[in-house]
Amino acid sequence: METYEYWAQDKVLSSIAAPAARKSSSGFTTILGSLLALAAAGLLFAGSARATPAQGKIKGTIGVKGELPKILPLQITKDQDVCKNVPNESLIVSPANGVQNVVVLLEKVPAAALLGPAREHPVFRLTNQDCRFVPHVLVMQFNEDLEVSNMDPILHTARTLQSEVNVGLFPGRTIRKEIGAPRLGPAKITCEIHPWMSAYVYLTDNPYYAVSDLHGEYEIDNVPPGKYRVRIWHELLGTEVGDIEVMPGKTSQFNFDFHSGQGPH
Repeated sequence: METYEYWAQDKVLSSIAAPAARKSSSGFTTILGSLLALAAAGLLFAGSARATPAQGKIKGTIGVKGELPKILPLQITKDQDVCKNVPNESLIVSPANGVQNVVVLLEKVPAAALLGPAREHPVFRLTNQDCRFVPHVLVMQFNEDLEVSNMDPILHTARTLQSEVNVGLFPGRTIRKEIGAPRLGPAKITCEIHPWMSAYVYLTDNPYYAVSDLHGEYEIDNVPPGKYRVRIWHELLGTEVGDIEVMPGKTSQFNFDFHSGQGPH
């Protein structure tokens, strides 16, 4: 963008300053014309900058307070020679009480905030690996592609009714499917052969989302300035909403603590 703006400024200078120089041989007239051209170009440049305000950022930490529910080990009942040490990822809490795998997203985003440069059609990947789905929580927009693959030496399936995925995956197989109509919210993915396997694909209608890391921290970049509704979701702790205002070029904090025992709703 800067290259184009400076190129446009040079064009304005040449078209305005050249006639001023032809009117008089006076150095004063030439200088005056150049100064006027600079002023005009500066106004043009400033107007362009105001038309595209700097993007903002949202970051924060999602935690949990209260007595945590006891998370039982998964019951591995098949293919135990391959399916070893499979973790229960339904609730992962850090020593500082940060919660992993929490979806944080913006809702009711104005149409103007969705305008931007065209991007390549993205592909989101879900992998059967060591008898678990990786990642455990994935966020994507509808009308984008979900790729599911099997890295294990045994047969798996991936099934969910909400997003119309139901496939058998032989070892080494990969399938890709576009997730069509806007079924917003979480869709649970399961394996019909190994019932302890599960993951969630959360469908949204805009690109402003994140999933919290092992410390409960998250970050949403390149958010247009404005006021937004924030939704947070966790498979066991439930759903909450809040409001936030994003300022141009600034980082806005949105922190939240679940209270253990409130349950999904």
